[in-house]
Amino acid sequence: LDQAIVAYQSIQTKNPKLTTLNLVLAGAYREKADRENDPVMRVALLEKAVTAYADLLKKDGANERAKTEMAAVTARLQDLKKN
Repeated sequence: LDQAIVAYQSIQTKNPKLTTLNLVLAGAYREKADRENDPVMRVALLEKAVTAYADLLKKDGANERAKTEMAAVTARLQDLKKN
């Protein structure tokens, strides 16, 4: 997943108008968080996912998928931070 994330970030840097790439990046961060055993790293990865969704929503505030997935990740983060 690390290589995929780097590749997506590179594409995004070269093509900033490809806002839907943020969905892919956020998904990669979420998947990596699912595989992570370290709770601190898991939180950091989920926070990166939230940032990717937020960046997309700044440019496309009507993106329902981003809104839904961001809400799910935010709820998960809150649960993790409670523990």
